[in-house]
Amino acid sequence: MAAFEQVARMQPDNVDAIGGIAAVALRQKRFDVAIRAYQDYVRLASQNGGARFNLGLALAGANRHPEAAGAFAEAVRLDPRDPAFRVSLAEILLTLGQLQEAAGHYRAAVQLQPDDQDLAARLSEIVRAARQAADPPARR
Repeated sequence: MAAFEQVARMQPDNVDAIGGIAAVALRQKRFDVAIRAYQDYVRLASQNGGARFNLGLALAGANRHPEAAGAFAEAVRLDPRDPAFRVSLAEILLTLGQLQEAAGHYRAAVQLQPDDQDLAARLSEIVRAARQAADPPARR
């Protein structure tokens, strides 16, 4: 990380150095550092879905779930065909209690990877939970 930091000090707009700092910090679970670095990365590479996705991972790691949902949603907007972006958005939406929205993103991920049985199974779980939440059992 020291080498990345040195380059970033000399070249504050060096996307590779900032991305290196962010990636190392995320791996080390230093979420505050990763968030700041990914925010800088996004500022410099605003059309990079992967940068938004990784910012979402750092925000989620810091338990900043609404902000993570926003970052994942932006990643999906920039690259709607990446199933990992869809799944991450769906999972954070589940954390926020937004089952219907989460199911929609899982459906999209399953369409992108129709042979992925784990995705299909997770979608079934979410749809079942959403139905139960929408139609609670009658009380006796």
